[in-house]
Amino acid sequence: MPNITKLVNELETKGLVKKTPDKTDKRVIIVKMTDEGYNLLDKYYLKYKRKIAEQLLKVDSKKYELMIDSIKELNTVFKTAVEEVNQENNE
Repeated sequence: MPNITKLVNELETKGLVKKTPDKTDKRVIIVKMTDEGYNLLDKYYLKYKRKIAEQLLKVDSKKYELMIDSIKELNTVFKTAVEEVNQENNE
């Protein structure tokens, strides 16, 4: 069984997602997160955000500014790469 199929089946067993056959294409299964799945995601996402915030509070201001500048530079690199690939694909 492919990994994604196994994962979705496990999530369904735990009540975190619901699978529904597509009405027009029997080969397709629609997977939607349940309320319980959203609640669990929210719980862990909020914890994750809090932990990141706690760690960032420990970083001194000069390192923090360097991190921000580095992230901005990476963003520029990624945007440029995407633009170049899109341009090449349109040629």
